[in-house]
Amino acid sequence: MTRKMIAFLSDVGSRDDAAAICKGLMMSICPDCTIIDISHDVRPFDVVEGAYYLKEIPIWYPPETIISAYVYPETGSGVPTVAIRNEKGQTLVVPDNGLATCAIRSVAPLAAYDVTEKSVMSFPPTPTWYGRDVVAAAAAHLAAGYPVEQVGPARDLDSLTLLDLSEPSVRNGAAEGEIIRIDSAYGNVWTNITIDLLGDVPESGAVVVTEIAKQSYKFPLCDTFGQVGLHEPLAYVSSRGQLAFGLNQGNLASLHNIERGMPVRAHLISSG
Repeated sequence: MTRKMIAFLSDVGSRDDAAAICKGLMMSICPDCTIIDISHDVRPFDVVEGAYYLKEIPIWYPPETIISAYVYPETGSGVPTVAIRNEKGQTLVVPDNGLATCAIRSVAPLAAYDVTEKSVMSFPPTPTWYGRDVVAAAAAHLAAGYPVEQVGPARDLDSLTLLDLSEPSVRNGAAEGEIIRIDSAYGNVWTNITIDLLGDVPESGAVVVTEIAKQSYKFPLCDTFGQVGLHEPLAYVSSRGQLAFGLNQGNLASLHNIERGMPVRAHLISSG
């Protein structure tokens, strides 16, 4: 594969022309590139949510993909844009504000460079839109074959900004973690608790006794949504291998005002 694929994420939304303008710029620089939208509906300024959205992109995308992502509340300030080359041969172009945290933990980085070379930017960059003029522009130049080593000075990998993301744990017989994502299309609630932290699943079926932001719930642990009635709640293992909660053809997050970042505590009991 040649470097012609760009996977694109931002927090600019889909209600106006912002994402389209960025893609137009990319295609002007690299006319034969393919641009894949990861999402443009990251909550505005929410670097943590953006980082979680990027977690599995390096795993599922092929080598040589350019991952262009910005959630850039610091645009125009001293926060640099970096190009990070990983072990799979992909390059992430992101602001150095922690947005790449999950992505570089999924596939290890090999080298990083501050993006300072004017020829890979729309110069001078608009201070309020480095996402377009630096991140998107540099990503397109890399897709077109510009050497990543020439975008600017090399960075020590240990100097990259990483978010302090919480890890799940077990305490007093229960798994503890937090809500890391709302599956917004369906209102499902995803946690960072892996199913193994809950212990052995009872043979006669199981109920997950859960506390979310100090509100208590009981969810039957199911393999599929169809195992409960219409609009009935359930717990399940998400496609990402973590404990999740939902309603069969309903919106659990909206019904109970559940948001990303809320603490979760859970343990299993037998339903028999």
